[in-house]
Amino acid sequence: MRRKNTLEPPLRIGIWNVAWKSWNRPAGRMIVERMWAHSPDVVCITEGRTAVPPAVGGYWIAASDDYGYAQDGDRRKVLMWSRNPWTDVDDVGSPRMPGGRFVAGRTETSLGDLTVLGMCVPWRDAHVRTGRRDRTSWEDHAAYLEGLEEVLARRPDRRRLILAGDFNQQVPRQRSPLSMYELLSNVTQGLAWATRGRIPGLDKPVIDHLVHTNDLVAMSVLGIPAVMDDGRSVSDHPGILVDLGSDSTCSPSKRAARNAWSR
Repeated sequence: MRRKNTLEPPLRIGIWNVAWKSWNRPAGRMIVERMWAHSPDVVCITEGRTAVPPAVGGYWIAASDDYGYAQDGDRRKVLMWSRNPWTDVDDVGSPRMPGGRFVAGRTETSLGDLTVLGMCVPWRDAHVRTGRRDRTSWEDHAAYLEGLEEVLARRPDRRRLILAGDFNQQVPRQRSPLSMYELLSNVTQGLAWATRGRIPGLDKPVIDHLVHTNDLVAMSVLGIPAVMDDGRSVSDHPGILVDLGSDSTCSPSKRAARNAWSR
């Protein structure tokens, strides 16, 4: 997906749950090569490691290391990269959110100052049969979304804001309980979904998403299969690339085609 000078999208966002792959091993190197080959401006990595290759340059921020499970000190549920420095970094979000799964920051982009909320929403059985074993199914998932609602309520202007990462739900709903899907719908009401439904390059809907305010428009979305050249899987999540433009500079047809929420 090369950028053409006449149609160059202003901003490219990458998302990938890399399933804890070490960056210095073949699978991790492939992920880096395939993501950064597309010249992203901002990248949200979930279930990643802090020992990222220095060759990518740029600037990193990360969620807290305490997400409730034993780990080796290098793992983070959310890492975010930008070409430019981050400011106003927040790795808490809301006290209601299960810890270690959120990091937010502001970074300068071609669209201006952009706020990015990097997220890894707990899967349905977080701390149910593993970890602390003190939760019921979907309990932490719901708590995270309720905390996210508080975070968004503190941002009434709703301009140049994106949510990116692992949402652990498909949109439209596939297998999640209707109550969880409706909660997600309510929390993100008024925002647009760039990753709703099938994504070009992938054979099934995703649970990794990009959601954005309505002053932005998703101009294109592309999936990166998580398979090495020899057929080996590198993650159970594909990579995703989203090109965002400004609503004021996009054509009427692009504005009409934006992905708004639909039940």
